[in-house]
Amino acid sequence: MGEARTTATALARVYPVIALAMIAIVGAALRFSMLGRYAGLPSADHGNYLVAAHDLLGRDVTGYGLEYPPLMFALQLGFLGLADPITATRIVVVASAAFLPFAFYVAVRRTSRTPWALLAAGLVTFAEAYSEMTGWGGGPDFLALVFMLASFGCFVAYLDGTRRRDLLLAIAFAGLTVWTHQLTALVYAFALVGWAVAELVRTRTPRVLLPFARFGAGAVLVSLPLAPLYLHLSSRLAPQITPLWPDGVDGSLQGLVFVFRDSSALWALFAILASAGFARLLGRGRPEPRFWIAMVAVAFVLALTILRDNAARSLYFLVLPVLAGLPAGLEYVWERMAAELPARDRRIAVPIFLAFLVVSSSAFVGVSVQRMSIAVDWYHAIDVDELEALDWLRGNTPADAVIATSGLPLLVQPEGNRFGWWIEGYAERKSFYTGSAALYTFREQRAMVALANRFFLGNAIEENEALRLVENAPADLRNPSLTLRSSEQDRLLFYFNDGVTSLNYSRAAAPGRNVTFFAYPANETRVTWNTTGAPTIVVGRADTDVSLEREESLRGGDLLVNVTGRVTNGTVGSLTIPLWVGPGLEFVGVQIAGSRVAGTLESALGDSIPFAVTVTAPIGGAVSVRAIDADPVFGTPVLEYVASRAGNASEIRVGFAIDIGSVDLPADAPLDTADAVDIARSQRVTHVFQSRRIYEQLERFLKDRDRFATVFSNEKIEIFEFLG
Repeated sequence: MGEARTTATALARVYPVIALAMIAIVGAALRFSMLGRYAGLPSADHGNYLVAAHDLLGRDVTGYGLEYPPLMFALQLGFLGLADPITATRIVVVASAAFLPFAFYVAVRRTSRTPWALLAAGLVTFAEAYSEMTGWGGGPDFLALVFMLASFGCFVAYLDGTRRRDLLLAIAFAGLTVWTHQLTALVYAFALVGWAVAELVRTRTPRVLLPFARFGAGAVLVSLPLAPLYLHLSSRLAPQITPLWPDGVDGSLQGLVFVFRDSSALWALFAILASAGFARLLGRGRPEPRFWIAMVAVAFVLALTILRDNAARSLYFLVLPVLAGLPAGLEYVWERMAAELPARDRRIAVPIFLAFLVVSSSAFVGVSVQRMSIAVDWYHAIDVDELEALDWLRGNTPADAVIATSGLPLLVQPEGNRFGWWIEGYAERKSFYTGSAALYTFREQRAMVALANRFFLGNAIEENEALRLVENAPADLRNPSLTLRSSEQDRLLFYFNDGVTSLNYSRAAAPGRNVTFFAYPANETRVTWNTTGAPTIVVGRADTDVSLEREESLRGGDLLVNVTGRVTNGTVGSLTIPLWVGPGLEFVGVQIAGSRVAGTLESALGDSIPFAVTVTAPIGGAVSVRAIDADPVFGTPVLEYVASRAGNASEIRVGFAIDIGSVDLPADAPLDTADAVDIARSQRVTHVFQSRRIYEQLERFLKDRDRFATVFSNEKIEIFEFLG
C-alpha cells in the first residue's frame, strides 16, 4: 500500500514535466520546420539578430552600436561557432521559444490544478499571436517571456512562503529579462508597479509593499550594468508619428484585431472564462489576478502612447493574462458541474465539456499552425538567389562598402530593411535602406530611410507640401510622374512615358516619307537642373537628326510640362504624347472642351481627386485629345494627345498644365529638390542591391549606365556598382 502511494506521488511529480517536455518538443519541431522552409529565415529581424551578435564581437557595421540587450545574442554567438549563420540563428530562436510552456506552467500552477495548468501551457505555446511572432522574428521576445514568467512564478512563491531562495530566483530571472529584451522588461516593470499599487489600495498598509521593494531593489541591482545601454537607447527614440485621436485609438483596435484575428471568437470565450477565473481567485485571496490585470492595462497604455506607431507590439502581451486566468475559469466550470448538476445531467454535461475542450484546443492549435505557415511566407524575403547575392557582397566588396537597397514591398511601399538588415547581419556591410518611418524606432533610422526613400524615388525630384514630381531619365518608364503626397499613402496620379512618346517627321533627304522617332535614342542627354528659375528640370533625348526635350516644374497645385520635338534636317509632322493615370485610378465624369480635359480620378478605396489638364497647341498647329478608359496595350486609363504642325517647320512644342483640384497652394509655394547622385555621394554609397521584382527601379539603374554598372545578376537580384 505504501509503495503504491509512493509510486503515485512520484508519477504526480514527474508527469507534468513529461507533459511539458512533450509540448516543448512538438512546438520546437514545428517552429524549426517552419523556419527552414526557405534557404533564408523569414523576416528582416533575423538578419538584425546577426547584426547584434557581430556587434558583441566588435564588428559594428552600422555605426549605431548595440540596439538590443545582449543576452540572446551572446547565446547566438555560441551557435555561430558551430553552424552557419542561418542555422545558428534558427536554432537560437527555436530554443528561446521552447522553454515557454515550462515558464508559463511555473507562473500559473499555484492558481489551478495540474491538468488545467498543463492545458494552458500547451495553448500558450501554440497561441496564434506567437505563431505570427515566429514569422517576423521574436527570438529575444520569446526568451524574455520565459524569464519574465519564471520570475513572476518565483515571486508569487516568495509571497506565499517568504523563502529567500524564491526571492533570489525571482530577482535573477527579472534581471535576465532586462538583459534580454527591453519591451518585455518595460511591460513587466510597469505591471509589477501596477500590482503593488493595487495591493496598497486594497490593504491600505504600506507594509504590503515591502516584498515588492525587496524584489525591485534586487532586480535593479542585477540590471544596473545595462543602465548605460538603456539610457542610450532611450535618448535615440524617435517621437510617435501617429496622433492619439483618432488614429492612435483606431490603430490600437486594429492591432487587437491583428493579434487575435484568426480565432477571435475562441479568444473572446477564453477571455470570459479567464475573467470568471480571476474573480474566483480574488475571492479566495490570491494576489496573481492583480498582476495580470495590470499587464492588460499596461499593454493598452503602451499601445496608445510610446508604441502608438506600431500598437500591436504591446498587445502581444494580452495572450498571457487571458491564458493565465483560463485554468481557474475552466476549473470553476468543472467544479460547478460536479457540485450542482444531478448525476444524470453530469453524465451528459461532462462528455460535452470534455469534447469542447478537445475540439476548441484542436482548432486553436490548427489555426495557430496555419497562421505560422502564412506568416513565414508573408515575411520571408531571403531565399537561394538572395543568399547568393549576399555571399557575393561579402566576398567581393570592401569592408567599408555601403549598400543601398529598397528591399521588397511588405504592405504598401518597399521596405528596405527586408534586405538591408540581412546585408548588415549576413554580408556584414553597412546598408542604406528605404522604409516606412513608423516602422522604425530610432531617430537615426528614420532620418536614413527618409533619405533613402528619396534616392529610390527617382533621379531628380521636385516637391512641395502636396505634390511630387519625379524624373527618372535616362530610364523611359514613368517620366515624369506626378504624385499626390499624403501622410498615409502617396498616390501616383499621372505619368508620361518616354518609351512611347513619338515624333513623326520626314527627312530632307527623303521628303514625303515619314519616319517615327520613339524615345529610345542611341545617345541621351542627361537631366539638368535649372537653378536660376522655372523650369526646374530639363531632360532631353537625341538621335542623329532628331531630338525630344522636356521641361518640367511644379507651380503650386499644377505640374507644368513642355515637350519640344526638333528635327535637324527635315520637317516635323506630329507629336504623340500619352498621359497615363496611376495604378488603381479610373476616369469619372470626364469632359473634353477643345484641348482641355476635366474630370475626377477615383479608386475602389474611395479616393476622389478632381483634375484638369490644359494643353497649349504648337504655334501654327493644333492638338487633339481622346480619353481612353483602358489602353489596349497596358489596360490603363490614358489621355492620348496628338499635336500637329503644318508647313515646313523643324520644331513642334506642346505645353501641359495639369491642375489637381484638391491642392490649394499659391504659385510660389516653397519647393524642395533632390538629386539621387548627390544623396548617394553624401551617404558614401558604393553599390545598389536591387530586386528584379521592382521593375521600375531596376530599369532606372539598368538604363543609367554612366552612373551604375551591373557587377552581379541572377534571377531575383541585380547588384550595381555606383560609379558616381
